[in-house]
Amino acid sequence: MENQKIATSEPIPTTDNLVVYLDTSASMAGYVSPNGKTAFAATPDGTIFSKTLLELRNVITSLSPQPQVVVRKVDAEVSAPSFSDLDLSKASLDRSFYNGRETNLAGAIKSFAETLDKNADDKSPPRFHILVTDGVQSADKNNAALNCAQGSD
Repeated sequence: MENQKIATSEPIPTTDNLVVYLDTSASMAGYVSPNGKTAFAATPDGTIFSKTLLELRNVITSLSPQPQVVVRKVDAEVSAPSFSDLDLSKASLDRSFYNGRETNLAGAIKSFAETLDKNADDKSPPRFHILVTDGVQSADKNNAALNCAQGSD
C-alpha cells in the first residue's frame, strides 16, 4: 500500500471579535413594540425579537473569555463597526433604529472575511459572525459586485 498523504491546512488567523450584523431596514421595525403597545409576537415585557436581542447581548457578555462585541448595521450599505454592545440594547427597544430603505444582505455576508480595522497591523477577520435579519435582500439599484439586480427581493 502506498504512503498516502493527508491534506492539512493551516488555520486562518482570526480576531476574538463577535460581529452582529443587524438588518436595520424599515421592515424590521415591526418586530419591536412601539412604546409598549402590542405588536408582532408581543409578550408582556416586549416582543420575542426584542427579548432575543437582549438575551444575545447577555450571552455574549457572560462568555469567558469574553469576545469583543461589534455591531454593524445593514441597510443599503454595511456600516462601519461599532464596538459597543449597547447598540444591541438600543436595537431591541427603539423602532427608529430601523430606518433603512434597502437590505444589503449579500454585502453583509461578503464583509465576513474583512478586517474590522483597516489601519491595524493585524488584518485578520473576526472569528464569530451573527446575521440578524428578516431574510429579505432588497436593492434599489444593480450591484454587479454582489450579483444583486435592481429591485431584487
